[in-house]
Amino acid sequence: MPKYQPFKLLPFFSVTSLLGIVVAAALVTLLYRQTAIAELVDLGEQQNIGLAQTALNSVHEQLALFLRRANTGSQATDTEIETLEAKLKAVLRNTSVVRIKVYNQAGIVVFSTKRSQIGRDQSDNPAFVVARGGDITSKLIFRDHFNFFDQETEEDNLIQTYMPVGRDSEAAEIGVFEIYTDVNPLVADISHMEVLIVIGTGTIFLLLYALLLTVVHRAGRIIARQQLTIAERNKTLELLSAQLLDAQETERKRVAIELHEGIAQTLSAIKFHLEIAEQSAANGDEGQAMKLDGLVKVIQGTIQEVRTMAMQLRPPSLDDLGIGATLSWLSRQLSEIYPEISVEAQATVDEERIPRQLRVVVYRTVQEALAAMTRCNVPRTIQLVLRESGALLRLEITDSAMSATAPLEPDLSIASQRILMSGGVFTVQASPSGGAVLSAEWDL
Repeated sequence: MPKYQPFKLLPFFSVTSLLGIVVAAALVTLLYRQTAIAELVDLGEQQNIGLAQTALNSVHEQLALFLRRANTGSQATDTEIETLEAKLKAVLRNTSVVRIKVYNQAGIVVFSTKRSQIGRDQSDNPAFVVARGGDITSKLIFRDHFNFFDQETEEDNLIQTYMPVGRDSEAAEIGVFEIYTDVNPLVADISHMEVLIVIGTGTIFLLLYALLLTVVHRAGRIIARQQLTIAERNKTLELLSAQLLDAQETERKRVAIELHEGIAQTLSAIKFHLEIAEQSAANGDEGQAMKLDGLVKVIQGTIQEVRTMAMQLRPPSLDDLGIGATLSWLSRQLSEIYPEISVEAQATVDEERIPRQLRVVVYRTVQEALAAMTRCNVPRTIQLVLRESGALLRLEITDSAMSATAPLEPDLSIASQRILMSGGVFTVQASPSGGAVLSAEWDL
């Protein structure tokens, strides 16, 4: 049979809970990051729309003329580009705008503060297509500082806002105006808050982890004590089983000896006298036949001996009259056998409330306890009290000559284990009047 290995609760919980806390912290950080980016886009878009609208209002006539010529294929001169750039920079001075672009209707960059981008075809840019349709749109070029695999570029952490440029008298858009706003300060704030959240969340989770480990450690100690108690109970049950088997074998041996040495010898003597009487009667010796009357007393004694053995094995009164009458009979029997020992029994119980099996347990307990107490044939007083205490059945055996600190006799040890196996509670205490009190309680 494989050896039982107890479950190691603390190591298992330590690893699994730590992994769970790490995953939870990562999810909280990711949730904050996504929420912060969404707020950053909303805030940047509102700011960009205001800046773009201000810039458009300040250069609207010049920009409209500039786009009208660009849509017809005319190239703007460097002077026109520098003039437009100077006006826009003057309007957007001390703002977070870092670049400006203007697209014609075909999606060609006709103006940019970064001159190398002029002339590029951006007609397939989805944001440009949306703006040319008359709607304002924005997008964020964001580089996560926690993602070390991203390559840093000059386009990082910018919000691009595309705004349609329309004529004064017509609804059709003649171009798209785009500004780039630097959001690095906001990204830095988000990164700083992300670090604080990671540290704060980690600290809280670590404190929670420590608290959970403390609770689980305490629970593990309780479970270990319970497992130790169960192991001790199992060991006690094994010992009790061996003791019960030994006691059963001892009882069988005693009954066999009494049958062989007592009843069998008596029956042999009766048989011998009957054979002699039979021969004497056959020879006409009537005086010898008269001696058969003496065998009646022997036979009566044998009958009484058999009844006594039957009563010791299981008294019929236990089933017919109940546990109270049986304990009284047992007390009288011991007082007659041991005149120097005074045994008193008092039972105040409702027989109907005591299960039949519990009656047997109580009787065997008292029988084994009295057998241990009367083994030392010294003058003593033994009191038996069986009573109901609320929903409990309580048995008290007080012995004036027993010590409460001395080891239990084998019969008393068997009696205590019998009580425990039947669901009862067994205790031994010193008696105020001297001696010891053996107590047992069972639920009714």
